[in-house]
Amino acid sequence: MSFFQRFMKHLLFILMVMVLINQGSEIAGADNEFDARVAVWVRLGDLENGMLSLEKNQAHISRVLVSDHCIDRKGVLLAYRVKHGATKAPTIIKWCKDREIPVLMGLGNFGGGFAHPEIIVRMLADPKLRSLHIQNIRKSILALGYDGVDLDYENLPPTSRNQLTAFVRELSAVLNQAGKRLDITVPPKFSSPGWRQTRAYDWQELPRLVGCFNVMCYDWFIRSGPPGPIIPLDVTKKVVQFAQQCPHPERFWIGHPAYGNDWVRRKGNAWKGRYAGARELQALAAQKGAVIQYQSRAVGGFKVGPFAHFSYTAANKKHQVWYGDHKSLAATMALVKPSGLGGIFIWRMGLEGPKLWEVIH
Repeated sequence: MSFFQRFMKHLLFILMVMVLINQGSEIAGADNEFDARVAVWVRLGDLENGMLSLEKNQAHISRVLVSDHCIDRKGVLLAYRVKHGATKAPTIIKWCKDREIPVLMGLGNFGGGFAHPEIIVRMLADPKLRSLHIQNIRKSILALGYDGVDLDYENLPPTSRNQLTAFVRELSAVLNQAGKRLDITVPPKFSSPGWRQTRAYDWQELPRLVGCFNVMCYDWFIRSGPPGPIIPLDVTKKVVQFAQQCPHPERFWIGHPAYGNDWVRRKGNAWKGRYAGARELQALAAQKGAVIQYQSRAVGGFKVGPFAHFSYTAANKKHQVWYGDHKSLAATMALVKPSGLGGIFIWRMGLEGPKLWEVIH
């Protein structure tokens, strides 16, 4: 190869990288059709139970997302939500690598869940902090050996919409150069830009920039509110229908809960929920002699579908329990499989009842 040919080859490479960074070119999707296997979340804070379930069902798992990594208080470095997270992470990474299962670092809010979005908002609004954070993500996944990162930044305000998209575009370009992938986890919605709580997540632009676009079809009824199905089937149906109209529907993955809430009635109409896995709640029903039901009237105008629920009384207080199990998963899969979307993911391993895997098998 002549000097001129080598020069032109390097020049073309540099131009391609510049286009990727500056214009945010779309990346290749992770899947082109429905994946019969499922993606799963595993918590470092419950690693033993999660890995027991992984070991039993590894043939049916397409991707592992590892929770309990988070942004730090300053909005730049990475931290862990649980003690000894730094020593636990290599265990699950090695397990996945040995079995050639892609494993991604699930990067969430400081404190987890909806907590402290203001830290992320501040980082997104400051180009310097944003750049530092991107470099720290790159360094961390390279050092730990993750195949990439799943960005799970929750509860962001509508004002962060453009900044979040710009951040994802920049992060996608940097990780693509490093041979690493980027996924993103977002709340559900039915239209664009959506209601206030979901407006920050641009369903027209973000799917172009990631491998998998994971939609959290759960937490529709939360512990601090009144009891109800974790996600009515009609809500999931509307999410699927909207996703079909978005760019790259094959990159959309629909979440399903392997958990539920045990709500206890307080004074008046006040309720308080306790988070628990499906397996634990099934055992609770047997202990209390409660009959698990699957039929219920519509909630908030949404048909519920076959979602497990039961009630019982303890210490003179009325309890209502709802949780996701094999029947609600089967109904969700029946919606997603013919839709052209990518697949299903489960929150989370170690909580589920055994029949859930019979549906997947």
